[in-house]
This record gives sequence, structure tokens and C-alpha cells, in this order.
Amino acid sequence: MNKRTGRTPAFNEQEWAAAMAAAVAEIDETGRDLVATHRQNSARAEEVCRNWGLEERQAEERAALESLIAAARKILQKLNTALEPGDASDLAAAAATIEDGLPVVESAFLTVRHCAQDLVQWADRHGDPAHPGITDTFRALHGRLTAWAPVFKPRLEAFQMDLVAQAALPGSDPAVGRLLSAITRYNAVLESARRFVAAVVEPPLELVFAETDRFLADVEIIPVDQRAAVASELNDVCRRLMYEPAEFHSSVRHVDLPQPDGIESSLVSFESHGICVLLSVEEDPIFEQLTIHLLRAVVDAEFENALAEVTRALAAEWS
Repeated sequence: MNKRTGRTPAFNEQEWAAAMAAAVAEIDETGRDLVATHRQNSARAEEVCRNWGLEERQAEERAALESLIAAARKILQKLNTALEPGDASDLAAAAATIEDGLPVVESAFLTVRHCAQDLVQWADRHGDPAHPGITDTFRALHGRLTAWAPVFKPRLEAFQMDLVAQAALPGSDPAVGRLLSAITRYNAVLESARRFVAAVVEPPLELVFAETDRFLADVEIIPVDQRAAVASELNDVCRRLMYEPAEFHSSVRHVDLPQPDGIESSLVSFESHGICVLLSVEEDPIFEQLTIHLLRAVVDAEFENALAEVTRALAAEWS
């Protein structure tokens, strides 16, 4: 079966790749400047910077972005071939490229999320308030990563609709359905990336982490490397509340508590690198603030005792 006849415009992958390379270079340069500027603010800023490996992880973000862009460019090239008149083998080749490239894109995207969000979180919390502009610039530059979305998204959606029509025809080649399925999965990843970038550039709410004394005492006995890994994953999951709340709720376990009428508890637990974190979420729409109350951080064997302690403390507050 022949595929479509080229009604959807091709993707200008060369121009897009050049724009992405320039954006990555600026993000990397600004990120390095951000680290160099804010780590001098205090001994605590320097300590957290070293413990979280922020200087090294800025290099990780650049490498991840370059890997993501390379994989996405291969996908665009194959999609361009699939847009031209030809046979079903081009559709199958495009589907295979997406299927092979998606794990690379998803893995790189995860690294970018962790690195960028940790750097912003550190700068907001420990940085020099006299230099807010560099953090704002770092945020804004990430917007360039999705600057081509208004051009590419409608073209990809138009191609999807074309494939839907082809798939409905009698005797449709299996490659049509395979490519349609691959593009649908790819689109979901791209949409998640767009929401993430939007939350970095202009957060809908200010995210605040409030730590209890018990939580801080727990953290002190966790090895530094393990502590940094848990903090990075926790930061990523909590920030998803601002752009993918369903992903947050699927990543945590909600703890049911008996509570008085009129009180809604948001106590949840999150597991990472062998550590169970108990936390609660409080949203204040008036002040546009989302507060994450960090209550305990313990190993599995201590979780039930920690939960009982937190439950008693909450019951005392409600009585």
C-alpha cells in the first residue's frame, strides 16, 4: 500500500537542530555562571553545591540535552522520509526509529529534569539574593527548547490524522498502525517535556520545602551520596505537582488517617534509594504557594514507627 502524498509540510530538522544546539550552549554557559555566582553566597551554599555535585551535573545536563536532540533529530529525519510518497517500508523504518529513540529521549529527559530542577531549587534556596537575574535567565533559556513546538506540533498531529485515515482503509498495511502507535507515544513524551519546560520558565506556584527538626535529624545520618540522590528524586517528584499532578500521585503512596470533619490530610510517603520519606502537601492559592512539609526520612525497617509518631503528632494538632 502506498502511503500519503505529502500534504503535511516536512519538518525542517536542520534549522531546528541548529537552534537547539545554540540553546543548549547558552543554557550550559548560564548554568555554569549560576553555580559560580551563588556558591559564594555562604558556607551552606557551597556545602550543598558540593554535596549535590551541581557543577558536574550541569555538564550532565548538557550531555543529556545533546543526546536527546540527536535522538529527536533522527526521528524527524525518518518522519520526513515517511511524509514523502513511497511504500510502507518507509513507515516501518520511521516507527522503528521512534521505538529505538524513545528510551534515549526519556532517559535524557529525566536527567535534564533532575539537573535543571535541582540547580534552580539550590539557587532559590541558598543563592545570593543580590543576583536573581542569572537564575531568571537560566529559567527563561529553557523556553527555547520548546520554541519550535507551535510549528512541529500541528504538523505531527496532521500526519497522525492522515495515518488514522489510512489505517481505517481495507487492507491497510500493518506499518501504518505501527507508526501511528509510535507517534502517539512520542507525542506523549513531547507533551510532558513541554509542560516541564513551562514550569521551569514560569512556575505556576512557588514551591517551598519546609523541614521539621525530626526530618533534619534523620537526614544527618544518611550518607551524603545517598542523601543527594534521594533529594534529587524527591525534588523532581514534588515539582511534578505543578505540571503533571497525576504523575506525582502515581509516584507516592497516600496514607489514610482518621481525621476530624473539615480537615483534609495530604500525608504521603515516597521511597527512593532505600529511604522512605513522609511528607504532606499544602497549597495556598491566595499566595500562589505550594508547601511540601518534610516530616521524616527513614529506612524501611523504621517506617512504621515513624508513621505512628507522625500520626500521633497530627492527632495532637487536630485535638
